[in-house]
Amino acid sequence: MHANVEIMRNTLFFLVAFLLVSMGIRQGLERVGFQPFLGLMSEKLDHLARNHEQVDIVFLGASDYGAAIDPVALDDAMAASGCHERSFNFGIDGLNAVEFQWLMAQLRARFPKQLPRLVIGIPSHNYDFNADRSSRTHFFMSLSNLYGYVYDIWNLPRGKMARLELLWHLFVKFGREAGQVGVLHQWLSERMGGTPGSVDRVTAGRGFLPMTGPEGDDAEMRLKEQTRQIIHDVDTQYRTDYYARLYGEANLMRMRPLIDKARRFGFEVAVLFGPSLSHYLTSTPLQRHMREAYPDLSVWQYNDPVRWPSLFDASNLVNVTHVNQKGAHAFARVLAPDLCAWIQGQRISRTFGAAWRHS
Repeated sequence: MHANVEIMRNTLFFLVAFLLVSMGIRQGLERVGFQPFLGLMSEKLDHLARNHEQVDIVFLGASDYGAAIDPVALDDAMAASGCHERSFNFGIDGLNAVEFQWLMAQLRARFPKQLPRLVIGIPSHNYDFNADRSSRTHFFMSLSNLYGYVYDIWNLPRGKMARLELLWHLFVKFGREAGQVGVLHQWLSERMGGTPGSVDRVTAGRGFLPMTGPEGDDAEMRLKEQTRQIIHDVDTQYRTDYYARLYGEANLMRMRPLIDKARRFGFEVAVLFGPSLSHYLTSTPLQRHMREAYPDLSVWQYNDPVRWPSLFDASNLVNVTHVNQKGAHAFARVLAPDLCAWIQGQRISRTFGAAWRHS
């Protein structure tokens, strides 16, 4: 009996020591600036490190930004309004708030002479911690990011039980990731072997990777009906004080750390809500809360199918979240005059978005 207790105690001691050493190695690597290859994130950062003098504006957001901002088309449209700044699309699929803040620090380091203007969007709810999502998830699951994860999850516009469940998954995943020394070996092998992949796709479109769709008349008709149904549901069922608070106040809390950190870093920052029906319920109350909380901040709301019906034509969409290349070009023509006015120091005073019904 005594021998079994001794074995259990030694095993527990070994596991705790192993965990602490592994976490120490991870934190040490992070402090010296070590980074694994993080797919498109690394490709875009590497491109900016070499071409920072050719970029004046960076659009940083999730995949809805990645699909909607064509820098070539946007810069051409801005030139027609008298602005000749050069833009770059830093849209990343599933970009959550923790990754968002880390990337802002990385962007600051890539522009040693003069920071670009920074236009940001709503961070993704990419917190499926039960999924094995590659070295990107492994890398960000570190002790220094734990508070950021907890803060953002707790402010997600969801019910309390749903948020508690996500927090439970976070702590389980964190404990599992913290002791994976094999992942450290993978990181080192990737970095010592050079950055995998090619930056050609980033350079060609200045970060823009267009999406395609819908495929065929039937797909376009289904997308048109789905779009109509979402607009109808939001406008008839969800424009209430409850949803205004849930989606406006909760997402304002999620956006505050991003805006505040960008300003502390020295960026001139603006917020843009582009055409994405998955954010339709969120963006109208959120942009109004943001205008009240940050009266000096430029906030642009184009996620309104009533005011901008052409942006939500089914032929311009891939799905209800993303526009295709044709839609991106249509959006460039709409966005360019306001973007140019911001560059020239003019304040865009009008508030977009339909009024919310109070019940």
